Amino acid sequence: MDIPSVLQLRLVGNLVSLGWWRLRRVPAAPLWWLWLVTIVAYLLWLVGGGIPPYTEATAAPGTGLPVWSAPAIRPALVGTGWGILLLALCPAERPLFPYRYQIRWVVHRRRLADLTFDELLAWLPPGVRTIAQLVDWLTRSQMAKLLCAIPFLYPILAELDVEAIIERYCPTEAEVRIGAVIVIPCLNRLVAPRPLSGVADWAAKTVIEELTGVPASKLNDDRLGRALDAIYPHLEEIWVEIVGRALLRYDIDLSLVFYDLTAFYFEGAYRHNQAIILGHSRAHRGKKQRKLALNVTGREKFPFLYRLLDGNVADVSTVQENMQRLLAVLRERGWPVEQVLVVGDRAMLSAAIVRAYHRANLKYLGALKVLGEKEQTLIRGVSERELLAHPLDAEHYGVARTYTFEIPEEGWSVTERALIVLSRTLRRRQRGQRAQQLRERRATLRLIATERLNRRKYKRRAYVWEQLQKQVLAQPGGEFWRVTLAGEDGAVRLSWELDVAALRAAMVLDGKFILVSNDHGLSGTEMVARYGEKDTAEKGFRRLKGPIRLRPVYLHKEERIAGLVFVNMLALLVYSVVELKCQRGGLRITAEAVLKRFVYLAVIYTTFVDGSVQVRVERLNQRQREVVRAMGHIWWPVGLGGSSPALPECPVEWQEMPEKVPLPVLV
Repeated sequence: MDIPSVLQLRLVGNLVSLGWWRLRRVPAAPLWWLWLVTIVAYLLWLVGGGIPPYTEATAAPGTGLPVWSAPAIRPALVGTGWGILLLALCPAERPLFPYRYQIRWVVHRRRLADLTFDELLAWLPPGVRTIAQLVDWLTRSQMAKLLCAIPFLYPILAELDVEAIIERYCPTEAEVRIGAVIVIPCLNRLVAPRPLSGVADWAAKTVIEELTGVPASKLNDDRLGRALDAIYPHLEEIWVEIVGRALLRYDIDLSLVFYDLTAFYFEGAYRHNQAIILGHSRAHRGKKQRKLALNVTGREKFPFLYRLLDGNVADVSTVQENMQRLLAVLRERGWPVEQVLVVGDRAMLSAAIVRAYHRANLKYLGALKVLGEKEQTLIRGVSERELLAHPLDAEHYGVARTYTFEIPEEGWSVTERALIVLSRTLRRRQRGQRAQQLRERRATLRLIATERLNRRKYKRRAYVWEQLQKQVLAQPGGEFWRVTLAGEDGAVRLSWELDVAALRAAMVLDGKFILVSNDHGLSGTEMVARYGEKDTAEKGFRRLKGPIRLRPVYLHKEERIAGLVFVNMLALLVYSVVELKCQRGGLRITAEAVLKRFVYLAVIYTTFVDGSVQVRVERLNQRQREVVRAMGHIWWPVGLGGSSPALPECPVEWQEMPEKVPLPVLV
């Protein structure tokens, strides 16, 4: 008989297996079962030895029926199987061999759904087995730059149109605009103050290049110095225009103005500059200095008028000139002059100044120096009991009196309202300082008496008295000690005692001062409150000398000194706007604290192997988001999404804050 080949047996086995597992899931199941039975019968017929060895048809003995040979039976079985298969397939609805697609679908499902993440990572190159390694494998380079508080500092400068105003007064055809060069050191003063020689290094580590379009390599100290030279002839016009926009945009109240002066010192000899000279600075004795006069609004603490002065100018001599400049600003803004109250320090009132206030129709409030006999007599005329019977608040007491200013040679005089004030806080501070001074003077006397007297130079009586005058009697608190020298040279005796009468007379004046004003609508409580707010101007000076760091100054050219002061004043103006916006946004915080919250905020640039770049900013914490919501409009990288740029001169690759932080649009 014919023995089937291995290939035939394998085909039949596959067909049987397929039928067994898939017959119940396909249409025409009965036909498929019949086809399977036919194939099995054919297989059994092949392997069971039931096929005769001859090939021709014969008749069975005694029956007359023909006997079919193997070549005749095999085509019959095969033909029957294929016929049943064709009937079961239904070609109009299903392909000829549907099981092929079923197998492909099963394999595809296993590859996508059944493989684990570790199996997927196993397909990657050797050495890449974690997500961090995968990102590192895809990354070409990564760079971090400081963002700091620039996102809300630069929009303030854009709101005030600082660059455009400077460009209008100082046009240039150079590649780098002067307006951008001036804005960059202004931002530096606010974020991380550096000398002009260090601005380029700072800019390279921040987003200044992306913000202004000025490469850090072009911000050397020579270029910055030339920019300061360029704006010097127009400093006053530029400042007036910027401040005018700020007063109008932020609705600044000019009804209360504080005026004060401060000094800032210089490093160097400055032999050829007559304006930089030795002054009377208590903190930096022996340093040459200049003075700066500043006007600040009372409500918003907004610096709107300043003047650079010589180092030895007297405070009182600057008041009348400042008054004329203040009147010009008020008239330009259309503010009623008679509604403005100017508050000055105790060194800024004299008869001539009071007359100037009356002629200008300005109201004033100031304190008198308690040095003259007239002022001390007025204070001593009010007893302690009378003062304590008229409390103004928890710390202050006051009694109303009058004070007369006179110019005898011109026959002019005016009597103003005066308030004798006792401050408990001021009294405690003055008495504490006096006690410390008395202890220091007594320690000096003991040192001279026990360790120096009758030794070396101290053997001479004249030299001992000279040193006592210098080290004790001429120092604060020395006037309350009565010192006696006795004996001859080589045998000098020193004794001292406290002048109790003089000490008691001085203690009567402790904590007391005289307030004078021509505003008769102010009550005693309001006079004390307004005068106490004069610390506003002094805080502005502390910001200049502290966070913004106006001092020390190393420049020598007058143009650059004045230009640097302008840059610092512009920074102080932005500093004040930050506080103003936070307060109006419901966040009571100082600008210094705001800047500290963002000091380490950075933006990360990631370049991938295909050349694409991802810009990603560190996630803001809750305290930073509070500031962002209070500030309103800010400047933000495009990596976080958001709408199109709304700031003028803002590069395309930078945009606003995401929509999850609601922000108004800058117009």
